[in-house]
Amino acid sequence: MSNPVTHPREEEAAAYVFGHMDVVERAAFVRDLEGDAVLRQVVQELEATAAAMSLALPQAVPSAALKSRVLHSVKGIPQEGRGKLVVVAGRGGRGAAIVGWAAAAALAIFSGVLWERLNTSEQSLASSEHRLAEAKDWAKKTETLIAESRTKSDELKASIESSEKAKKDLQQSYAKTTAAADVLRQEVTRLTTTNKALENEIGVVAKGRKMDKMEIANLQSTVTAYKQGVAVVVWDSAKQEGVLKLEKMPPLESNKDYQLWVVDPSKDKPVNAGVVRVNPEGYAKVQFKPTIDIQKADKFALSVEKKVEDPSGVPVGAGPIVLISP
Repeated sequence: MSNPVTHPREEEAAAYVFGHMDVVERAAFVRDLEGDAVLRQVVQELEATAAAMSLALPQAVPSAALKSRVLHSVKGIPQEGRGKLVVVAGRGGRGAAIVGWAAAAALAIFSGVLWERLNTSEQSLASSEHRLAEAKDWAKKTETLIAESRTKSDELKASIESSEKAKKDLQQSYAKTTAAADVLRQEVTRLTTTNKALENEIGVVAKGRKMDKMEIANLQSTVTAYKQGVAVVVWDSAKQEGVLKLEKMPPLESNKDYQLWVVDPSKDKPVNAGVVRVNPEGYAKVQFKPTIDIQKADKFALSVEKKVEDPSGVPVGAGPIVLISP
């Protein structure tokens, strides 16, 4: 027995054989039959199968009314093309009955095939919907993970940018600190050199004098504007006179003067030692002699006073003390 011929339009062929096409569909199908030999063979096999099944069924003579209805129904089916079922209404109605039962059997087979395919399609649809729901759920979870990853990425990026900024600020601060330290080292070197020069100069001044009668004092300041100033006093208690040397002193207004004072514990107030004027570079070297004798020069101080006509300055200090010995 040969294998049945299969065709992708097998269902259409069954609908054609059992009269389930309207006039337009049948006309189009007939045109396709003329150019498709395989489709024609499928139609012929379906017709032969339907006829064989009808012959295998127990034969019965239908009633006149049933016979009339079947014949009327079958005659209404157009019979185009090759390999058609031929309905012959013979005496006793056996031929019509065969065709009627064949159509019914074939219709049952066709309906069963359609039902099985429909059931399979429904199961496939349910499975597809389930997979679709799982895919949607997975996509939603994936979107959530992507959003969380983006948030963490943004946070990490912000943290990196903040760290980079802090690193940059620290590098700038370090550079400024290093530069300031270099300036301080240079200033220390300069002051050390200046002190050595002053000491050498003091040594020259003090040479030939009795050293036990000489006092040397370095004046210092807590005022920011005068911290770079250098002031050294060499005091000769025997002669009641001394030498003051100033460097890097800030220039004063035209109505102000520097004035030197000697602090003697035996006196009620500091003793005036005269006005000190510096050049534009803040340098001065003067000899001084207090207005009265000093028993003990405990400290030396430099103040800023109002300029007066008296070359010795004001008798009593009223301005701020800017430099003083320890």
